[in-house]
Amino acid sequence: QRIEDLHSRIGLGTVGDVEIRDLQDFLVSYMEEHFAYEESLMRKYSYPGTEDHIKKHEWMRGYILEITSARRFDAAGIAFDLLMALNSWLVRHIMSDDLTLANYLISSGFNDGASK
Repeated sequence: QRIEDLHSRIGLGTVGDVEIRDLQDFLVSYMEEHFAYEESLMRKYSYPGTEDHIKKHEWMRGYILEITSARRFDAAGIAFDLLMALNSWLVRHIMSDDLTLANYLISSGFNDGASK
């Protein structure tokens, strides 16, 4: 929902620096929590793609920081770049790498009743 709201506000030209910083803080916090959780499961269940998957997480961490620091004085530019990065990440990583991981974990007996 937050991402959809941001997309609408960019289109209207009503996104500001404070909102971008809040979104950046949210993304970094969520990303760290989610990646740490995933990486702990990969290690616990001896996922064969652990090293490659973690490298992709490291790339995304760096990319988000690069976007936000390179354009720190351009709120709309940061917002647009973050949206493009998230859209790309959703398609390339979550719908492929994370799905492969999820299938592996399920086949290994993992079931926590919820997803993060």
